Amino acid sequence: MLRINKTPKIWRKNKGRGDHLFPPGWQNYPVDFLLPEKSRLEGGVTSNNTVRIEGDLRGKIICPVLIVSVSGKVMAEVETGLLYLEGSFKGIARTNFLYLSPTAHLEADVWVNSLYVEEGARVKGHTFVPWSFEQSNLLTFAKNKREAKLEING
Repeated sequence: MLRINKTPKIWRKNKGRGDHLFPPGWQNYPVDFLLPEKSRLEGGVTSNNTVRIEGDLRGKIICPVLIVSVSGKVMAEVETGLLYLEGSFKGIARTNFLYLSPTAHLEADVWVNSLYVEEGARVKGHTFVPWSFEQSNLLTFAKNKREAKLEING
């Protein structure tokens, strides 16, 4: 398991005030998978904790929290509880909460329950907000660290 000190700007800035924007318990997920800058991965990533992408990923991602940093480029099908986008994302996303920072570039079809867009974010595609959002079985994750696992397919 990997823990990093670098947290997204809004999480530092709004500590204690903006936490209501994110789903309950999002802070409890340590970074389990980090794809560093200038790295490329083709395949799939399944994790019970946070996945942070700073490089280039193509494939499928299933995790409770996905962070795509400013340098990150993702072309994938994603199923996550919280998608925090600072970089570029193309593909299909199913998420409970989507946060788009001012540097975000989203070109996708997105099924989302809650959406937060900051000024400057670029969006192209379709956004679907269902009347009742039934959480997929794929979004049921480990309740403790002993159950946590990481799978990389590809």
